[in-house]
Amino acid sequence: MYSMKPRAFLILLLTLCLPAPSRGQDERVGDINGDGLLTLTDLQLLVSFINGRDTVDLYNGHDYVDLGLPSGRLWATMNVGADSPSSPGGYFAWGETQEKETYTWDNYRWSEGDSLLTRYCCDTLMGTVDSLAVLLLTDDAARQQMGGRWRMPMLSEVVELYQRCTWASDTLDGQAGFRVTGPSGASLFLPVAGYREDDYYANEGTEAFFWTRELNYATDDEAYGLLLLSYYRWWAIRYRYTGHSVRGCAPSLLQVYDINADGHISIADVSVLISLLLSNL
Repeated sequence: MYSMKPRAFLILLLTLCLPAPSRGQDERVGDINGDGLLTLTDLQLLVSFINGRDTVDLYNGHDYVDLGLPSGRLWATMNVGADSPSSPGGYFAWGETQEKETYTWDNYRWSEGDSLLTRYCCDTLMGTVDSLAVLLLTDDAARQQMGGRWRMPMLSEVVELYQRCTWASDTLDGQAGFRVTGPSGASLFLPVAGYREDDYYANEGTEAFFWTRELNYATDDEAYGLLLLSYYRWWAIRYRYTGHSVRGCAPSLLQVYDINADGHISIADVSVLISLLLSNL
């Protein structure tokens, strides 16, 4: 295949860093290695995969569950920072990638003064406007803690998890939580881990809140997440400085390698990826 292309043309492709069409937030069509760019390296990785040589570690050794969701999204089997599916794991402020001893506006990474925001702000009354409403991967706790192609879910992916799965109260290793079973019959466990505010834990065993990557559209000091209570399971909002659970999700192999989105990974995808490269010259 490559012998048909002049060497100079291949070198040009190799050195180009071209934005690729987007299939979803931070997931670009043809971006096999997940670096946000479209280069000859992605073409080489696709050809290698078709030839049976899978050299890209999408999941960085972390276990996942394929719930059979329409989106194809895979979900991690445990919370970020956990060592087992039943463990509460870590508590993260929105847009922070490390745990802390206390969770306040004063020590929130993206605020200063009287809770004025320095990042992820769309309103001049709230702080410095950058018009970012979705977390960058550098500020995504799942990506930074788990590596690979893991990230925090979008709100639509949380809604899909709720609407497309069956939910039941469950206990695993003495930890209260919910058993979430997908259309495939596979399931995951979400522990009811409570949350962190100031220097204390609250509502462990009775409440859980899992961050998404998205700001509240109405006010920038809050972000969306999935709220789990015994009587309520749906999206909600929380102040960004509070510490909550994070559950990572990731694309499937099909989502990464099926460039033409026909449901199969074949030589046809190579042709489409070459066309994408050429169209951006």
